[in-house]
Amino acid sequence: MELLGIMVKNDPNCQNSDMVKRFIVPVSTHRDVIARRIRNLRPDQHIYVNERRHSCFGQALNISISMAEVSTIATRVVYLVGNPCTVGPGMTIGTNFKEQMRSPKELSEGQNIKYFASAKNYYDSFTKRVVGRNIILDIFIFSTN
Repeated sequence: MELLGIMVKNDPNCQNSDMVKRFIVPVSTHRDVIARRIRNLRPDQHIYVNERRHSCFGQALNISISMAEVSTIATRVVYLVGNPCTVGPGMTIGTNFKEQMRSPKELSEGQNIKYFASAKNYYDSFTKRVVGRNIILDIFIFSTN
């Protein structure tokens, strides 16, 4: 939120509420704009050869939770994730297809877990933030590769 100019840490008086209102508004006030933007979404036209699509889910999650933390209203964050996080913090696998996806057996036995520890620590850090601010977080995941 510092990048947005909002410096709110447990601000009970909501002194920065005018700044927050610039970024967080009820969905009902912009329903038409949101619907139009969703209708205009198009698939990524970049051709990925021998590499996974770039996905920065970890950073996107961090930004959305940071924005939800400064909200003065109850907040729900919904993610529809189609690929593993391959770029940035929270990366679970690299972009190169030579790196194989890990199976639950490999994870439980501690095999082939190059990114596991750092990704687990990164995503675990959100738990306290989400629970402490009563943020509802829904994540729906499917993977194409």
